[in-house]
Amino acid sequence: MSYPLVISNNFSQWQQVNVIKYSPSYAGISLLTLIVYLFCFASQFIFARSPENGDSAKNERLGIKIEFRGDDIHIPAQERYEIETFIDGSILTVADAPWPGFTPDLLSIVLVVATQAKGNVLVHQKMFESRLFFVDKLIDMGAQTILCDPHRASIMGLDRKQPLRGIKMSSPDIRAGVALLIAALSATGESKISNVEQIDRGYQNIEWRLKKLGAQIERIG
Repeated sequence: MSYPLVISNNFSQWQQVNVIKYSPSYAGISLLTLIVYLFCFASQFIFARSPENGDSAKNERLGIKIEFRGDDIHIPAQERYEIETFIDGSILTVADAPWPGFTPDLLSIVLVVATQAKGNVLVHQKMFESRLFFVDKLIDMGAQTILCDPHRASIMGLDRKQPLRGIKMSSPDIRAGVALLIAALSATGESKISNVEQIDRGYQNIEWRLKKLGAQIERIG
């Protein structure tokens, strides 16, 4: 049995963090997920001795600045980040694709990042069914997001002017669960996430790792 996670008032606390040196021995997906965790808090972080992973071009289009300095990944502090726009007025579309395309495992996390960006983005889940059915929870938290159909969601970024608010929710699957956890960590107030065994399947000892980075998170029960 897996007990619920409670996340409390992390938004202001994480913004006070300056530089963290951290050497995670993660697979690529887990490392990129952790990068997004920390990026959401407008602070500066260094990942020591970490191999380059991920789609740098996709990060730049979302406004995320990631610098590779030798074996280190440097994430500079950003008070705001702006989604790329196009001269014809169309909005950025982020869609999954088979390797070497953008992995579907990170699409839900991109969706959460977009909620606090400046600008609009369309997330298109092409490869799997029902992976966007957590968007209603983000809407309850204050995100300006529309689920267009089971495969597409439109996100209107809040430009960090309005933080998400904590709520009670349930993790529907691994990737949606970790995306909701990121949202809860960046929210004001307290969030409670149940059915966390879904998150545990992909992210072992997740609350311990986040506590090491300053998060206020407890597993209750």
